[in-house]
Amino acid sequence: SCEPNVFFNTTTMQLVALKEIQAEEEMTFFYPSTEWRMTQSFNCYCGSLACIGKIRGAAFLSKEAQEKYQFTDFIQQQLAKRPARKKVA
Repeated sequence: SCEPNVFFNTTTMQLVALKEIQAEEEMTFFYPSTEWRMTQSFNCYCGSLACIGKIRGAAFLSKEAQEKYQFTDFIQQQLAKRPARKKVA
């Protein structure tokens, strides 16, 4: 989901609730939170107004999307290695 209610912390091996989850509610997860470049991308049909459409991994997220989601330590390291994009005047 592009509006996940859980996050899997691969460093601590813990599943963390990002918001209150009601009984019988599905747990939803944002794949790019743990995946840098996915071998097999797929179209997302989560139905969220904020849906990013094609799920390919964190390497392909916009800066705005990067600021919206929680990421594993590995993904945070990969994002930090990216050179800053130059602004065009």
